[in-house]
Amino acid sequence: MTAVPPRFCMLSFRAQSRFLPRLALAFLLAWAAIAGTVLLGTESYVARQRRLAVTEGLAFAEADVRAAEQYLLRTLAHVEGLHALARTRELLVARGEPGDAVTAIESHLAEVARARAGLVLQVAAIGADALLTYSTTDGWQPVDLADREHFRVHAMGEESGLHVSAPLVGRTSGRWSVQMSRAIYDTDGRFLGVSVVSLDPVALSRGLASLGSLPSARGELTTLFRDVDGAVLARTLDPETRIGQRLTNQSDGVHAALLRGDRSGSAHGRSLDGKEVLLAFRRVEGTSIVAVSAVETARILAAAGHAASTLRLAVAGLLLLLLALGVAAGLWAARRRAGITLAQLDETLTNLPFVVYRGAIGADGALSLLYVSPSVGDVTGWPRDPESWTPAAWAQRADAQARSSAGAFAARLRDAGAAEREYRMARPDGSTLLVVERARSLGRRYDGTLEIVGSLTDVSAAREVEAKAAAAAKLATLGEMAAGMAHELNQPLAAMLLAAENAQRAFRRGNGPGVEARHEIIIGEAERARDIIDHLRIFARGDEGTPIGAADPAAAVRGGLLLVRSALREAEVEVTVDLPEDLPEVRGRQVQLEQVLVNLLINARDSLMRLPPGGEGRRLGIAARQVAQGSVELCVRDNGGGVPPALLGRIFDPFFTTKPPGEGTGIGLSICHGIITSFGGTIACRNAGGGAEFTITLPAATERMPATDEPVPSIPA
Repeated sequence: MTAVPPRFCMLSFRAQSRFLPRLALAFLLAWAAIAGTVLLGTESYVARQRRLAVTEGLAFAEADVRAAEQYLLRTLAHVEGLHALARTRELLVARGEPGDAVTAIESHLAEVARARAGLVLQVAAIGADALLTYSTTDGWQPVDLADREHFRVHAMGEESGLHVSAPLVGRTSGRWSVQMSRAIYDTDGRFLGVSVVSLDPVALSRGLASLGSLPSARGELTTLFRDVDGAVLARTLDPETRIGQRLTNQSDGVHAALLRGDRSGSAHGRSLDGKEVLLAFRRVEGTSIVAVSAVETARILAAAGHAASTLRLAVAGLLLLLLALGVAAGLWAARRRAGITLAQLDETLTNLPFVVYRGAIGADGALSLLYVSPSVGDVTGWPRDPESWTPAAWAQRADAQARSSAGAFAARLRDAGAAEREYRMARPDGSTLLVVERARSLGRRYDGTLEIVGSLTDVSAAREVEAKAAAAAKLATLGEMAAGMAHELNQPLAAMLLAAENAQRAFRRGNGPGVEARHEIIIGEAERARDIIDHLRIFARGDEGTPIGAADPAAAVRGGLLLVRSALREAEVEVTVDLPEDLPEVRGRQVQLEQVLVNLLINARDSLMRLPPGGEGRRLGIAARQVAQGSVELCVRDNGGGVPPALLGRIFDPFFTTKPPGEGTGIGLSICHGIITSFGGTIACRNAGGGAEFTITLPAATERMPATDEPVPSIPA
């Protein structure tokens, strides 16, 4: 086994010595983050449970107040029936009708009052002179009731409907009562008096309690009061002591809501006992009565508070247990890590086909290596000693592209946490290898130094195979286009031959200007043929070995169309091109990008050939546009039927083709995919518009590609 270089060994064990405090700090930070998150989640859950408890309490109160409203509406319906009978009696008396009818009504009223004994204290009538003219109470006397509110509001025309009085002691019944009165008018609209139904507020309170709104562990109570003065008409709790009191507390929001005209709602407030309650209220239709139900906030929240305390204790216990387990695990990990020697690590990494390293990037951006795997000699040819891997030594053997991208590589590691680059490196024997370097950030030290781990992989053989495959595919494409290119060259040659013959005839006739004009034609057609041949030479030669730089997508489209124009014309394909004038250059190689486009155009032509001539026509569209984040998108679409949906996921697999046997190798699209991804871009395929649509997305160039001697020609007219 290769001996471990002392400097690497020292640096590696120095890194190990920092492991325990760094691990402890990392764990404590993680535990604090988890604890904070869990505690925040716990408090959020507790708050949610409190909100749910409040919502449940309001739901209880709403249910109670609805039940109270329905009970009161049923009671009022019975009261209205009694008013109707009392009014009929007074009208009969005023008209002097036979006494039998009056007697029958009085008997019925007395019977109803006895049947509702406890709730209905009496049914009475007051004449226009304010004297009591009738009562179901035994031994009643014609007392003067001119001072009573339930007479005055009708006599003075202040109330045209049902009037509900504040609780008072009846002069006839001698008991607490709530007077529900209505004015009596004859057919001519003359005021005859008032009919009165006296209800026992205590019995009314018991009726409310019998609905199921009895006091419970939630501390519920239901109250009926007048909205004009807040006088309590009935109450499920302690009615004997609370009837007639005024609800003067305005903080509960109920009075404010009533003043706004709200017919129902909910609010927070205080009961007559001074307790905080949740309130739900409803104004009873057609009356001045408001039903309000209250649920004690403290009792509603008691269960939630108990559950919250239990949950907090459980969470605290779990967090402390997690802390204890983390400390134990950290100690175990430290002991286990201390047991792994550097020699064991070397033994693990010795025969890997790539190099693994660990290093640190200082504030100045310089990389110092802490560890290099023993495989470095087999992969790169350079020894493992520290002097061979200093920044200066690496700079001497790496190519210019690697040296110029070192700063950007370190910046990506700092900002994104990962970076990758490809460059050439010299071996001790003078040969070169193509390596892919990948690195990831492990975090920062207390002094700001960034620790990283990375790898170096020799991809020379893989890239050579890829280049040969791309060259073979390119030559196959050139062979497929040979007939079309011959036609392209034949056109200028034929034009030159014709011009030469005409020039010869003009020369014999002594027509000097005619000869000169033919010479101009010959020169123009010769330049056209030269451009085509030059472009073929550039395309065949390729640029696979050059560094990735900047490529002109518009020029790639024009060059690709130049190569396949004859093939498309022969296939009767209608081509549309949409290229913006301000299209930026992209990251890539010019000829390889053109090769991708030629492959896509030939594939589109093959798909379109399956369509019958005529009909809607064979259409091929090429478009380019600049998209967000500084990228350029190239789109090639046709209407040739598209790719079967089940095969879309395999379209870029090597040796996979949708063409009939003998018509495709299955490597063209795979090579296209490899070329585009090597540029840092993407290529995708989907079915759209009755055909296939290939979309290439490439990042905009950050540096210009080295200039070539031969410009890419424009498409001839």
